Amino acid sequence: MFFYLYQITNLVNNKIYIGVHSTKDMNDSYMGSGINIQLAIKKYGIDNFKKDILYTFDNADDMYAKEKDIVTDEFLLREDTYNLRVGGTGGFDYINKNNLNGFYDSETARKGRQSTNAVLKERYGEQWRKVISKNGNKALHKKREDDPSFNQLMIEHSRRNVKIASQYANTSLAIEKKKNTFSKIGHQQGSKNSQYGKMWITNGKESRSIPSQETIPEGWRRGRVRIPKPNF
Repeated sequence: MFFYLYQITNLVNNKIYIGVHSTKDMNDSYMGSGINIQLAIKKYGIDNFKKDILYTFDNADDMYAKEKDIVTDEFLLREDTYNLRVGGTGGFDYINKNNLNGFYDSETARKGRQSTNAVLKERYGEQWRKVISKNGNKALHKKREDDPSFNQLMIEHSRRNVKIASQYANTSLAIEKKKNTFSKIGHQQGSKNSQYGKMWITNGKESRSIPSQETIPEGWRRGRVRIPKPNF
């Protein structure tokens, strides 16, 4: 297995992307997985990009450590880079293997977000979140309407994000955080339960929920019957 850190350069505007890659084939034509670099390649064409291998390593740990040194919070704030997150976190396989599921709740991550937020606040004012959301959504919708290939890329990106979110949701850390949050806010407990003060009744064909103090109608009994959905 080969481990290396690379730089992709846009020959049109000189913007760069720094990434790492593990592979059995050094000539596998890998050109990064970040959404920004993928969109740029889609826009300008693969021939307008060059890839340089900057460092090679004997293992993944050294590779991610070097990426962490280079792709810092300051690096992300540069206007000539396509990177969106600090280096050194790796993909989910690396995150799970090295018990880094709490990275995005770490002090390093919080400081990175605070630094980015400060820059955005200075540029757009106190309402920077609304400004970015409004302008970004408007531009994004127009881009998706005008460019079918871009729209398809965004669909694929959304599907990948859903898959990643699903993977994280099943980690022990996420499950424990969910339990603690539900316990803290009293989720579905007492009057917060959607069925509080109610009961299910059925006539054998259908079911409905009624106030628990209400008299059960004739022909009905307490309980619930689940009707199987038709298979179209």
